[in-house]
Amino acid sequence: MAKESGRSIGARINEFQPTKAMLVWALIAGGAITVAAGFSVGGWVTQSTAEQMRDDARVELASAVCVDNFLSTQDARAQLEQLQTIRSALQRRQFVEAGGWATMPGEQAAARRTADICARALVDVQIDTLVDQAQAEDATGQVEAIAQIEEDAATAGTERN
Repeated sequence: MAKESGRSIGARINEFQPTKAMLVWALIAGGAITVAAGFSVGGWVTQSTAEQMRDDARVELASAVCVDNFLSTQDARAQLEQLQTIRSALQRRQFVEAGGWATMPGEQAAARRTADICARALVDVQIDTLVDQAQAEDATGQVEAIAQIEEDAATAGTERN
């Protein structure tokens, strides 16, 4: 040991001769560490987990479309009031399915999970926050009129100069 302490680390590394067993165990340990790190912090998932994540994302997207379809109808306020009076989750889901809001384009019928999540989301919507379609169109018209007046004023100002 006293003899080895006089040599540099580089020299000792160059002279090191690992056995085949040591190399095999090092490869096994490296593989195990890689897999453990990949699944714990690397974001790796199994195929079945990825498929479940894909299906959940589809249902969430379809539910968002369902809510948008529901709130885009002319009588959304009245429909929402009616939906929120229903106490049973099953009946709420059936109400959304019957309304056709949870039926996606190209599909014949609504998916149950989509209608269920949509109904739960709609129950949480505050009726007071809904904007009446006529009021929205009136406000849009007023904004467009103001923008036209500003544009005309800017055009008239540049013509004077």
